[in-house]
Amino acid sequence: MGIADRNPGQLVPFSCSSASVAEGAVLVTGAANDIVKLPTAASSSEAFVGLAAYPWSASANSPVDAVVNGVWPAIAAGTIVRGDRLVVGGATGTVVAESLTTPANATRVGVALESATTGARVAILIGNVPSFSGTVLKMVAGVGGTTANRIVMAANGTAVLPGGASPTAALLGVALNTASAGEVAYVVTSGSAVVTDSGAGVTANDFITAGGTNGTGLTAAPAGGTNCAIVGFALTTTAASGSITVSVSPGRIQG
Repeated sequence: MGIADRNPGQLVPFSCSSASVAEGAVLVTGAANDIVKLPTAASSSEAFVGLAAYPWSASANSPVDAVVNGVWPAIAAGTIVRGDRLVVGGATGTVVAESLTTPANATRVGVALESATTGARVAILIGNVPSFSGTVLKMVAGVGGTTANRIVMAANGTAVLPGGASPTAALLGVALNTASAGEVAYVVTSGSAVVTDSGAGVTANDFITAGGTNGTGLTAAPAGGTNCAIVGFALTTTAASGSITVSVSPGRIQG
């Protein structure tokens, strides 16, 4: 850690429902008022509160002070370069640099002020840093609901999963969250998003269409003279059943 390692702006006391919280761990909102906890998993979209300053006990439901702004050292879970925007690295509250495969809705916790390697403390400027450049629509999930990281289409003002593979009807974008019918669904309609592969794998720059009624992604390969709706194109080559990073730009191509 460099000279900027500790310059906390504000410390707020909470009760932490998680056990074994390390100093510098990412804390997110808990199950009730005045309660925080460790994140559920890497690239969590849970609401970021701050970094643990002084955990008072290793036991669950113990007091903890959270640094909610300013500069404080987090815990690196990978190679971090000064200036990187950081997201949750895992369930112990570590941080990693965002990448092409970081989900658009992952919570950004701050900016690295220095470089670090796995396991090291890294001084960060705390803040929920916006990094997504694109459009996210707040919609209502239609019949059948939506699934996170799956392609959706519009139906009577709602977001629904596609009717089948390689549809000709226009695709809307990529769902960020899993929602039952009638619940709020957030849909990326431009920018970048992560789409679950259908099982066939894709190559960078392939046009991506729906692989079936579950909304997975598939390389569009329409027959000659046949239209095919696409959600965008792949930014990376992805193995079968992996996660495709897609530049979302819905449209239609013809074979």
